Amino acid sequence: MAKIAAVKNAIKEEIRKDIRGALNYKKQNRFSDADIYCENNKPIEDAVRLFITNFRSAGGKFVPCSSSNFVPRLLQLVEDQRYSSILSIDKSLISFLQENKKSVSNILFDNKPADLAIFMSNALIARMGAICLTQKNMLYPSIHYLAKDIIIVADKTAVFEDLKSGLDEINKQNKKGNAPLIQIIIPEKPTLVDGEEHYSPDSSRIILFFLTE
Repeated sequence: MAKIAAVKNAIKEEIRKDIRGALNYKKQNRFSDADIYCENNKPIEDAVRLFITNFRSAGGKFVPCSSSNFVPRLLQLVEDQRYSSILSIDKSLISFLQENKKSVSNILFDNKPADLAIFMSNALIARMGAICLTQKNMLYPSIHYLAKDIIIVADKTAVFEDLKSGLDEINKQNKKGNAPLIQIIIPEKPTLVDGEEHYSPDSSRIILFFLTE
């Protein structure tokens, strides 16, 4: 019986990988034709402001905060939204969430999407309003289909004018030398149901906690 159960679990995991891969391919294809090496002659006066504008225009939720009020604001959001299951791999995030009696794990709960997943970002791309994540900050090869709401934590030093600059910095910080697996996330405008915003693990709400200091 144990062997049969193990085989069934292995089959389920392969199915989940196929689903995540298919969803990831669909998302990435939105900007697959972009030439990241083409130069834009128009200088950017304020890369942070441009990122915020493009991120919000795409459908992202922007939450400015400081190092002193980041934790209270995050905990307040968790309380207000009544998240019962939270995914994260960041040890510091897991620690303070558990200290505040929040259910947090680094694996999927009962093979179902969580209410919330939290990740740290390596780079924010001003011209695209996009978020870059590397494998060390991701729970799986893709963050899609993990949770209805995705919180990204980053600070203003992570903002780069264009994708090439952001990827160059990520490669520079990569101590292993080989090119890291990178996922690029652009928020999507929500589906409206009876005039209200509707999100799902297939089309998550992207919430950026942006540390200004």
